[in-house]
Amino acid sequence: MGRGLRRVRGKGIAPDEPQICSVVDHPKLEHQWLWDIFGRDTRIRSNVKIDDLFDETEDLPEPPPKQQLVKPQNVIDVPDPDPALIDEGEFDLGEFEKPPEPIQNWREVLAALKYDPTVVEITRVDIAGVVGKELTGEQWKQLYSAPELPDSGQTPRLELSEETIREAIKETVLQMAEELTVEAGYATVFKGDVYSALMGHIREKFLNGSSLGLAERADPLFAWKTLPQVKKTVSAVPGLIAGIIEYGNQ
Repeated sequence: MGRGLRRVRGKGIAPDEPQICSVVDHPKLEHQWLWDIFGRDTRIRSNVKIDDLFDETEDLPEPPPKQQLVKPQNVIDVPDPDPALIDEGEFDLGEFEKPPEPIQNWREVLAALKYDPTVVEITRVDIAGVVGKELTGEQWKQLYSAPELPDSGQTPRLELSEETIREAIKETVLQMAEELTVEAGYATVFKGDVYSALMGHIREKFLNGSSLGLAERADPLFAWKTLPQVKKTVSAVPGLIAGIIEYGNQ
């Protein structure tokens, strides 16, 4: 009942188009209390047999009156344009680049991507401090937070935990998936498909096939530093993101 009462949203369906939710019930289920609640807003039909058919248009409002031509003498015939007067250059669509075709075998293409491990060198991962902003009155006040260390002339640092690194990878890949989805011309509702594909790709390329939670510390560190290269490489393949969205479940 609850799912049936939700409006169906789809392509070509106007938001105000009437919709019908038909529910088949049986007296043995003892739902009369429910129909007493909805009875004023529903049409209840009793003693319905299996072979009975429903008229799905019986509850729809009356269609608007059909428009008729009252004064045909006022109709003006518009002649076809003279080809000699048409400036084809003004309407030339050749300058608009056609979107690339979605890659159907996107899994093979994604698995074949290669990365240069020498461009990433990890010596240590830490945080020098946390910078934030706080709205005070009518202006932003910048805040700086850092650990207190003995006066040694060193910059205060906080070492990242393994859990922090793993969460950073998830958040970065999710943001990457959203950006790539939009760049491919799709709504952000499809970013989940792109995120799943990217996380699987990262597991195979940088985590030795392990999940993010079970990978050794060094592997997530390397994967985190390589994420900008992943985004650049994936986005450089025309139709790859579109293929993930269009053929992700095939």
